[in-house]
Amino acid sequence: MDGKVTKEQSSFRFYFLLTLLSAVIFIRYGLQINIPRELALVPIAAIAVLGTQTEIMAVLMCLIPFHESLDFYIALILVIAVYVIKYYEKIKIGGSFFLMLLIMLWELLHCFTSSFSPMNLIVSLAPIIALTLIICSDFSELDYDFLVRAVAFAAVVTSLTMLIQIAWISRFNLVSFLMNLRRLGALSESSIDRLQISGGMVQTNSLGVICVIITAALLQLRSVKRGKKSDIFIMMSLIIFGTFTASRTFLVCLALMVFMMILSRKGIKTKLKFFCLAFIALIFVVILFSIFFPEQLEYYISRFFVKDITTGRDDLMVAYNRFITKNPEVMFFGVGLQNFGDKLVNEYRVAANVPHNSIQEITVAWGIEGLILIAAMIFMLIHSAKKRNPNIKLINYIPLIILLFKSVAGQLLTSNYTMLALGFAYITMVQSLNEKDALEEYTK
Repeated sequence: MDGKVTKEQSSFRFYFLLTLLSAVIFIRYGLQINIPRELALVPIAAIAVLGTQTEIMAVLMCLIPFHESLDFYIALILVIAVYVIKYYEKIKIGGSFFLMLLIMLWELLHCFTSSFSPMNLIVSLAPIIALTLIICSDFSELDYDFLVRAVAFAAVVTSLTMLIQIAWISRFNLVSFLMNLRRLGALSESSIDRLQISGGMVQTNSLGVICVIITAALLQLRSVKRGKKSDIFIMMSLIIFGTFTASRTFLVCLALMVFMMILSRKGIKTKLKFFCLAFIALIFVVILFSIFFPEQLEYYISRFFVKDITTGRDDLMVAYNRFITKNPEVMFFGVGLQNFGDKLVNEYRVAANVPHNSIQEITVAWGIEGLILIAAMIFMLIHSAKKRNPNIKLINYIPLIILLFKSVAGQLLTSNYTMLALGFAYITMVQSLNEKDALEEYTK
């Protein structure tokens, strides 16, 4: 198949199918037309079956921004199953594979209850299986530029769909639209009731983090002179969409990304140049919001001057610390991933929400042993990346650092998109982002 289809034809086929996937999502959630949700799986399956390794990985990573718009776990299992069948020769079994088996066994030990379901077991472990396959894969022939721009396209489609969804909720009334747009990704119960079809709305902090890591990946391409003019428009769009979330997590992660990008630059002049460009972009966004969305900007700023800036996360952390320390069976074994949220909120009644700290989250799910297993998985991810890319630099680590940083005030293990995004971070880490080497490879 690879010998019969040119790269241009393959690329056209991929974007045609990705556009078809985007259209299904846009029609269902943006225009509120009740087409079957399962239709989204058709172009995904077509890309997986017909696509190259790069295209399969690209559609797999597109599930990150699309994770609320389709049957995420079915799509994930479908893509990784086809990938294993087609590219098994590129998968080398290593330490991370055996660690995955140990993790699966540990979760299986938590499943001896009346509510156990084999399908739920597979679903809960699917992101870890996908991450392991990515770590074990040879990506020496992967087109990283293609993959990043495909994911960026998916993120823009998701954000635009959410905007149209809000316009639909507002009955296309401008005042109502601006009120509902105050936090992109967060809808009131009354707003949700106006929807004919719910779903497709990515949570505020999640959308913000996704926008930041994709922006970081596009900046990586520009740093090695492989950027396109269209990338600038996409990056500005992602930053604007991220600002619409009014997420403090987004702003902190964006500042962290800019700081690390500055540190990764060589020489004072290039550091200063990037800082000035980032500052100009910031001024542009502030002016844009001041002119067109002044109330949005005022609301965003006000979120940093509230009495409880943690929005209850400190109380949540205290509640789960108490739950862990007072229950040795939780500390050393955990409650398992099966019905995780329902167990904590309704059965154990620990708090109104699941843990918003990855260390507590993993400990509650799998105990201290689980914390060690996940730490070992992240260590193997970094070790494998260093082995495959001896010239790894700070700029390669930026998506991983952002994901781990955000997980301090969020979820990691039970967040489907975050575990898959760790795979995206790994793919970033194995790329040669040395300007001289990258240019030589790019011009072959």
